[in-house]
Amino acid sequence: MEKRTNYHRIIVLMLCLSLFALQILPTYTIQVQAESQGTVTATSLNVRSGPGTNYAIVTVKGSNAFLKKGEKVTLVKKEGDWYKISFTFSGVKSEGYILGTYISKSTSTTKPTTTPKPTATPTPTATPTPTSTDKTSTGTTTVPLKISAVVTATNVNVRSSAGTTAKKVATAGKNQKVTITDEVIKNSQKWYGISYTLNKKTIKGYVISDYVKLSITSAVNGTVTAAVKIRKLASDSSVYIKDSKGNNITVAKKAAVTVASESTDKNGKKWYKITYKKGSVKYTGYIAANQILFTRKTVTTTPTPTATPTPTATPEPTTTPTSTPKPTTTPKPTATPSVTPKPTVTPTPGATDGYVQYNGSVYVYVNIKGTQDFLLTTSYVPVTLAINEKVSILNTVTESSVQWYYVSFTKGGKEAKGYVQAAFIGNGTGSYVDGTVMDFLNYGNPTTTVTPTVTPATGMTNTEFENYLTAQGFPESYKAGLRALHQAHPTWVFNAFHTGIDWETAIAKESVLGVNLITNGKSIEWKSLAAGAYKWETDTFVPFDGSTWVTPSTEGLRYYMDPRNFLTEKGIFQFETLAFNSQYQNAVGVESILYNTPLYNKNYSFINDSGATVTKSYSESFMDAAVYSGVSPYHLASRSKQEVVTGVTTLSDSVSGTFSGYQGFYNFFNIGAYHSTAAGGAIANALKYAKNGTTSSSLNTQYLIPWDNPYDAIVGGSYIIGSTYIKRGQDTIYLQKFNMTAASTFSHQYMANIEAPNAEAAKTYAAYSNMSTMPLVFSVPVYLNMPETVSQVPVKAYNPNNWLKTLAVDGYSLSPTFDLKADQQYSLIVPNSTASIKVSASAVSTKANVQGTGNIILNTGNNIVTITVTAENGNTRNYIINVFREAAATP
Repeated sequence: MEKRTNYHRIIVLMLCLSLFALQILPTYTIQVQAESQGTVTATSLNVRSGPGTNYAIVTVKGSNAFLKKGEKVTLVKKEGDWYKISFTFSGVKSEGYILGTYISKSTSTTKPTTTPKPTATPTPTATPTPTSTDKTSTGTTTVPLKISAVVTATNVNVRSSAGTTAKKVATAGKNQKVTITDEVIKNSQKWYGISYTLNKKTIKGYVISDYVKLSITSAVNGTVTAAVKIRKLASDSSVYIKDSKGNNITVAKKAAVTVASESTDKNGKKWYKITYKKGSVKYTGYIAANQILFTRKTVTTTPTPTATPTPTATPEPTTTPTSTPKPTTTPKPTATPSVTPKPTVTPTPGATDGYVQYNGSVYVYVNIKGTQDFLLTTSYVPVTLAINEKVSILNTVTESSVQWYYVSFTKGGKEAKGYVQAAFIGNGTGSYVDGTVMDFLNYGNPTTTVTPTVTPATGMTNTEFENYLTAQGFPESYKAGLRALHQAHPTWVFNAFHTGIDWETAIAKESVLGVNLITNGKSIEWKSLAAGAYKWETDTFVPFDGSTWVTPSTEGLRYYMDPRNFLTEKGIFQFETLAFNSQYQNAVGVESILYNTPLYNKNYSFINDSGATVTKSYSESFMDAAVYSGVSPYHLASRSKQEVVTGVTTLSDSVSGTFSGYQGFYNFFNIGAYHSTAAGGAIANALKYAKNGTTSSSLNTQYLIPWDNPYDAIVGGSYIIGSTYIKRGQDTIYLQKFNMTAASTFSHQYMANIEAPNAEAAKTYAAYSNMSTMPLVFSVPVYLNMPETVSQVPVKAYNPNNWLKTLAVDGYSLSPTFDLKADQQYSLIVPNSTASIKVSASAVSTKANVQGTGNIILNTGNNIVTITVTAENGNTRNYIINVFREAAATP
């Protein structure tokens, strides 16, 4: 009886404890996931092979997969901040991952199941005592990280904690210098805790590490998060570092390494160059950045004795402590500020070792403003650096949203300095010093700072202009067109944009199916007959967009990609630099573009956010927009002119402010004006965008949405135009179509139509018709290994299809059965009584000719019947039928 009583007591006690635990434990939600639909909210969104930007971009048919704004995808499951999705790209259904920030879910995909979860019994709050920050109980203090870095993206959200769902506290702009103070791995994504000062205010928060690049001046200690092999180069395809016995070097989990520099491969994956000591041997190579955590230093601290508090019966009133008077200092007189022009860059002592990491020619400049003058030899040959060539990084400077390094290097024992694009240079010791002896023409004393100067185009003699073309590195095949343009427009400036890309490589990359298109209405020499682009069995070209856009022929692509074909008064405008350049662009030029339109010399008034009435001219507004967006005011004015000017005295309803349902809203660039059958059509959609903008409140703030006055519509709209392409370096119409920049090369291309740049150039030329004497800047692409002969218009061609669509013999069946796709002969056995057969056939192409059909007289034995198909271009194809007529029966 006693044992049973004890047993019951134990059971009761356990039930009580369980009930108590259930009462004090908070609940948590188990997410039950199911497939649902989502809509892409980003303008262009890469699809990754895994849940993180360190994963490679998914490829479909040899092209990087991406999604456009408004595309629908299937959400398979969520992994941290990322969604695994099913999507269709170039007609192929695929799977991959996208960041959840850029997807809008159509329906809820989770069912919350509430389950009690235990929490610990609350601990009584102790009386606080003064402690040091991060002080441990062992008398050591963890020192926060302090690593210099710079933001690489145009705008990065700074959040209160690691994770895309955390509260946004600020936005860090491109090239913002920050200090990394912490790092957190969340959902396989590395986040940096950062601190920086903006407008005399210290901002702290967390950003995704992919958009921050380290500025390492001395090695940083780190540990690996899992056992990993060291690669020789910063690439998943690179070989592993091996020891003297040929074994791969593996760094054990939590092993110490030193981080020397950071690199990003062509797929956007970030790598650290590290040194790892194994025994007495040091190995240097690369490990993926997300596999390394920085080591935080700890220092021994001397505990500060805590004073014993004086007990009091009741709390005393809080009083303001009296501070100890400080000695009065005599304030220094404030100097009257004077405006002093800042040099482009001032080299600082303590150079950092660097090396060329780009596999191509890297040009050195003595000036990165205006004309961007090359450093030249005395033979007028631009000076270049080669891969792995050693440099010393003296300083960093940003010009027109591009980051540059001011470097020194040696050629043939002579030191020189100049500017190179930072993207081409890695931190670390280079292995190559050029021994080629050369003298530098426009360098001067190598110990002095180079002060950029602008070489004006106007006023050049013919000899000076010839030297200028040579200095820019233009091949001879460019010069005839440029000379003619210079004679007609001496104020125009022509810069060479050296792509560093081999011409044939560029053609091959742009020839991938679906990347470039041309209208099916073009004659056949402009269209591709390659596999996947043309169907011989139907004599049709495969459409890749709608029903009319097909793959261009290689010859057609060469013609439109070859810049030399467009060094004409109209064609040159596809190379106009669309970035803001205050040296050449002003309100007078904007008025010239707006001439003969309702916006010319026209003022308007509006009430600003402060409630004040402001009067502006349209030319002033476009200039303000240029400053805000970094986009050329000429480009903005001409683009708006094309979109909303409907006559000499009339404007589109998208800027009238009186359109029904959207009174008081304006859209000067018709952003979001897609066509629809809904009431109001494209204009209604444009004004809907002007009113509501995007689903992101932070973007709407940057875009100045709602556009309830012309000023916000012009200035805010300009930011959208600049952020998607121009600020990425794709600052000409040509580069927006054929992306030859270092960022997303051969992808992130605004339009597929290969004729678009030339068509857009003609529109721009028409908009600039009153500006023939204004200074304009053009950036003309130059490829490596270009042929001396300019790519010609494709030679007139004719339909080559010589296939049969049908082939039959009346009353008989062919063996094998006719197959228009198979190249084969056919046979037929007929009785002796059959003296003839009737053969019928038709060609796939209506332009082909078929011969050999009709009544065919048969001899006893084998008869060979040949049907010949002649294509429009003269190509012939023969189809053979072996007809065997049996012998007569023996009497």
